[in-house]
Amino acid sequence: MRYEYSDFFQVHPDGSVTSEFPVRVYGFPTTMSPGTHFQPGSLFEGFDIAGLAGHDLKVTIHEEHGAEVVVISKFY
Repeated sequence: MRYEYSDFFQVHPDGSVTSEFPVRVYGFPTTMSPGTHFQPGSLFEGFDIAGLAGHDLKVTIHEEHGAEVVVISKFY
C-alpha cells in the first residue's frame, strides 16, 4: 500500500528524521527501532533515509514477535 513518508518518520527542521515505528527495508535483515534518528547522508541498508523525506513509500505491515513492523518495499 502507498503511504506518505510522514506517516512513519518525523521530519525535523535540520533535515534529520526519526522513525516512529519499527521499520525495515524489504530484502534486508535489520529492523530499526522506533526513535532511530537519521541525519541526511547517513545510510541505512544503502538508503539515505533522511534524504528520501517527502517521497511516498510502498509499505506492508508485518506482525513479528507480537509487534507491528513497517516493511518498505519501494520509494516513489
